[in-house]
Amino acid sequence: MKRVTNHPKESKWIALLVILGTAVFFAVSCSTSDDSSAVAFKLTDAPDTSGITNVKISVSQIKVNESADATDGQGGSWKILTLNPAKEVDLLTLTNGVTANLGELEIAGGTQINQIRFVIDSAKVSTDNGSTYSSLNVPSNSVKIVNAFQVPLSGSISIVLDFDVSKSVVKTGNGQYILKPAIRSIVENEAGWILGTAPAGATVYAYKDEDYVDGTEPTTSSDRDGDGTPDPAFPKAYASTLVKPDGTFKIAFLEAGTYDLVLVKDSQGPKFFDVNLGVQSNKGTNAGDLAF
Repeated sequence: MKRVTNHPKESKWIALLVILGTAVFFAVSCSTSDDSSAVAFKLTDAPDTSGITNVKISVSQIKVNESADATDGQGGSWKILTLNPAKEVDLLTLTNGVTANLGELEIAGGTQINQIRFVIDSAKVSTDNGSTYSSLNVPSNSVKIVNAFQVPLSGSISIVLDFDVSKSVVKTGNGQYILKPAIRSIVENEAGWILGTAPAGATVYAYKDEDYVDGTEPTTSSDRDGDGTPDPAFPKAYASTLVKPDGTFKIAFLEAGTYDLVLVKDSQGPKFFDVNLGVQSNKGTNAGDLAF
């Protein structure tokens, strides 16, 4: 029987083909894998000026609608993050740029988030620093935020949701509290902020340029639309914050743009500052000292 031997050149070609085949296999495997990004969800809040001292909500689920083109949650697919146990957050502890982490979801890279829903198991309000609480009615036990966020092909992003208690919690004529959410949302590393000093305990409102018209903006809460519930003071304000005891303030999580400021404290003000402050993504802008 004749022994067959491989020629050295043939062996080299066989080895090369094996290497090429392996490379193609891995390339195909990588190209067909599902790339994803981690999307974190955080809560923050603006201060309340109506006498509410605590607003506690218990979040049990976060639902996210994602797709390439769906809007307002129509179509696309839903991802659900279940918080077990549910996470209780006191919203009014989350001012001056403080946030609370709720959790994160893996979302397909390169898609779009169209809607976020929070399932709220319970909610309550206090006006005496937590000594007693009243029930806060949350219609359908959920909060819906409709906004479009682009999900990167890989990596991670954080979405910050600003509840703004002063606009979201209303007290009816019969003494009941209802949640009427007025929630801003922004990707954290795309947000800028405004820093400054002002009288301690004052409230600083940020308005997008030309949104505040001195003398016409409502400065007190009242039922202006006739639905039986009071509407908030300073309704066109984009964001607000309470000046700390040391006289410093930070209005956080602002989208890039130009802003004016309004200063209010008890019977003082409102004082309008037509400052045209330019805010850039992921940068702070100093407003200097604000005084009455």
